[in-house]
Amino acid sequence: MIDFRYHLVSLISVFLALAVGIVLGAGPLQESIGDTLTDQIDVLRADRDQLRIDIAERTMDLEDREAWIVDVGEQLVEDSLAGRDVALLVLPGATDDDVAAVADQLEAAGAGEAARARLTEAWTTTEPGYRQTFSQQLAGYLDPAPDAEASSDEVLATAVGQMLAGGAEAEVLRELLAGGDEPFVAVDGDIVPASALVVVGPRPEPVVPVEPAASATPTEEGDDVEDPAWARVVAAFATALPTVTVGSGAELILAIREAGIPTSTVDSIGELPAAITVPLAIAAELNGVHGRYGFAPSAESPVPVIVPAPPLVAPEEPAEPTAAATAGADGCAGSP
Repeated sequence: MIDFRYHLVSLISVFLALAVGIVLGAGPLQESIGDTLTDQIDVLRADRDQLRIDIAERTMDLEDREAWIVDVGEQLVEDSLAGRDVALLVLPGATDDDVAAVADQLEAAGAGEAARARLTEAWTTTEPGYRQTFSQQLAGYLDPAPDAEASSDEVLATAVGQMLAGGAEAEVLRELLAGGDEPFVAVDGDIVPASALVVVGPRPEPVVPVEPAASATPTEEGDDVEDPAWARVVAAFATALPTVTVGSGAELILAIREAGIPTSTVDSIGELPAAITVPLAIAAELNGVHGRYGFAPSAESPVPVIVPAPPLVAPEEPAEPTAAATAGADGCAGSP
């Protein structure tokens, strides 16, 4: 058995080791340890100061490049849409900053704002039965009418597009879509007939891994409320007006591109190049050129080929009557 003397010797050994460590640390090793720690601190301080300098230099470089992009962008888009009125449609989740950035570039391009509309929460929260009934009511005012197989989302989107296009039933569609206790759309200002439409989508959602609940059931394909099918919604917008959609290349824009919808898309929303690309994409779209622009893997090129918007077609004025026609009219004036 281990006796008391063994414990005593162990305790004495521990105290001796501590004493030796204290003596060495306070004596011969004190200067060496202190110098080592001081050198390490000096190195860390130097690294910190260098990082601050590098960050300041990178920030200046970014600011200079952004200023360059702004100046070049102004020259690229200047008057590219002069005389055109462009409607803005804001999807749920889009930020005011991104909408303002796009609106600023449209203004720099010389475009007027035909109307600004925002889809409300009711677009995705109303009951399927009500949406179906309401879309059937809307369909009677649409020209051209959507396909008989169109979902309620597609009918609603077609109505929004025709409303912003400023057709004969625009005010009726506005009253239906923007009226009631739970309007599907909020519209700012008067509706002016638009030459094109810009759809502004949200930025990408942060990726947060979540374990699905054991009781969760998958949404059925085609459910208008749980699965808005934004790609088909944008396709419906595009039936009424030449459409450019700017949004996230990982979500909304990717869905549109994978669906093969004949419309133009701009990814990397929230970045200055994306906002500048929008009016250039509109000019190309007005020429019948659809493109996938931006920096996402699904993009075809960063910017569209720069082309002027086609000339505006002035409304035809009634022809003045010829002299012979005037004489004939005068001669018939007294006829019964």
